[in-house]
Amino acid sequence: MMEPYKLDYKERPTTVLEFRLTGDALKPAEITAILGIEPSEIKVKGQHFVHGRLRGLPRTNSWHLKTPASKYQAFEEQLDILLTKLEGLPSILSKLIVQFDGIIRVGYSSGETNFGFFLEPMVIQRLAKLGLSLDFDLYAVGPELSSYSL
Repeated sequence: MMEPYKLDYKERPTTVLEFRLTGDALKPAEITAILGIEPSEIKVKGQHFVHGRLRGLPRTNSWHLKTPASKYQAFEEQLDILLTKLEGLPSILSKLIVQFDGIIRVGYSSGETNFGFFLEPMVIQRLAKLGLSLDFDLYAVGPELSSYSL
């Protein structure tokens, strides 16, 4: 079973990766049938959702595929797992990525440590071949950050 989406800010670095397709014209059941894989999550415009402590009313439809890796696994390893999974899907995925604003979202919490990541040229090529961008949501935490000034 996949771990719930939770960033353990004060414990240790955590990373959560997710591939996402979005759009008003997107029909999650059709995407599932076309790709032959069950999504980790879907959201339907106007239908309330509850995901842990998150609640909301989506402004558009979306189809999500998360990496099955542990949130404590290194970013680079999780990205490799997710890209390998995406590369194994039917080639129409590239068209769906263009049509439905496909992206990989990365949620990262530093766990009160400095952080960084590294993308090898081959990984950048894999992303480009799929037509994917990375969107980083970075959480740097710690009391020293709240009193920081320039």
